[in-house]
Amino acid sequence: MCSSDLGANGQGGDGPKLAGNTDLKNGGGVASQILQGAVEHGMPPFADVLKDGQIAAITTFVMNSWGNSFGVFTPEQVASMRGGR
Repeated sequence: MCSSDLGANGQGGDGPKLAGNTDLKNGGGVASQILQGAVEHGMPPFADVLKDGQIAAITTFVMNSWGNSFGVFTPEQVASMRGGR
């Protein structure tokens, strides 16, 4: 993650505020953002770069950092989002 976009403490910047962001409860939304990226905001897609376990670990980190505590996102959930590949 780029601290210039999200802020070193998740406070936001060019990107969204992550600290205290209840939208992060939706791990599928977080993982989708990582998989598909947001090219218009300078975030490339990582679907072809990272494995399911890596996407799940990043998703879980985002869901549980900056004062958030929203549980675990699994590699199996990422695989399901990819269509089981």
